[in-house]
Amino acid sequence: KQSGVYSRRRIADSADIWDSSRSVLIVGDTGENGQRYMAHEKANYGRHNDTVLFSLDDEVATFKGTSELTDRDYVLKAQYSGKAQPQRADAKDLILHLLENFQVEDDEGNFPDPGRMETATLDALLKQYGVSKNTAARAKSELTKEGTIKAVATGFGKDKKWFTVLCPDANG
Repeated sequence: KQSGVYSRRRIADSADIWDSSRSVLIVGDTGENGQRYMAHEKANYGRHNDTVLFSLDDEVATFKGTSELTDRDYVLKAQYSGKAQPQRADAKDLILHLLENFQVEDDEGNFPDPGRMETATLDALLKQYGVSKNTAARAKSELTKEGTIKAVATGFGKDKKWFTVLCPDANG
């Protein structure tokens, strides 16, 4: 079976089953304390119903409630929360640590105050620590949206340089 697929593609190599069915229910794991879901993914003659949440306690299904989330929502939630979040959180922590604690010599031989680093230098350090370019970009984007860091440009044309700077109230 393929990972990260939902709805029709989740029924691997069985398009005929999907096509000939009037209604399809898909069961999966919500990723929350053994809770599972049964999502109504296809309904030829009626509206889609809410997803049923349940758990298996002593081999007996116990109703836990309903949800408006679909199979797609649960699959994508598991896909992103399982992998990207810890890496991105680690990258965010590393960015803050580097900005707070490292002073890197600039082109003029000066050591700027902590909390400010040329973006190209920060990216190179993140790469040395094993953070991918995309993860670093997403982590910086989240930190910017949170108001923790900001990008500041100095100079013009060929002399333009970008710096990543800690916001004043972010470290206190």
